Amino acid sequence: MRELRTKRLVLREMPANLIADCLHDPEHALLSLGLRPAAQWPTADTRDILSILAQMVDPTTSNTGFNTFWLIARQNDKIVIGDAGFKGNPSPHGEVEVGYGIVPDEWQKGYGFEAVQALANWAVEHDEVRIVRAECHKDNSGSIRILMKCGFTLRTEADGMLFWDKQRTDIGGNINQG
Repeated sequence: MRELRTKRLVLREMPANLIADCLHDPEHALLSLGLRPAAQWPTADTRDILSILAQMVDPTTSNTGFNTFWLIARQNDKIVIGDAGFKGNPSPHGEVEVGYGIVPDEWQKGYGFEAVQALANWAVEHDEVRIVRAECHKDNSGSIRILMKCGFTLRTEADGMLFWDKQRTDIGGNINQG
């Protein structure tokens, strides 16, 4: 199981066999990983993603890190405050798209920035990744700030959504992998 560490966070891959369990009993599922859920986790968006993944992910195949679900927990107390991941393996053009969410009680504390930066750094350590993409609603000021702080460039806007890119050469920073 992959793990990324930032100054305050640990991002840990969720094993495929626990995805469905997390829908029904998140506290028990996370306990097996040495983690506990925040009061607001999983969010409605996270439940939607877990439902889709529970149907798609085959627990007998290996995760690439791009085709899995990452839990975002505070290092100091092992509380899961969010989740993140990629929308699939790198495309033939070297593109991956990152998605993320932090529970509302933990907004505006820099956790989203740390998590997105760590995943973007991890992604470009893979030779096949040249561009990390992201999207957010045009009225989501928190995500806009996170993506700008992480060095993403606004590519385009359509249907109320903003689409962002970050080239491999623009990504840097140190993360520790455990």
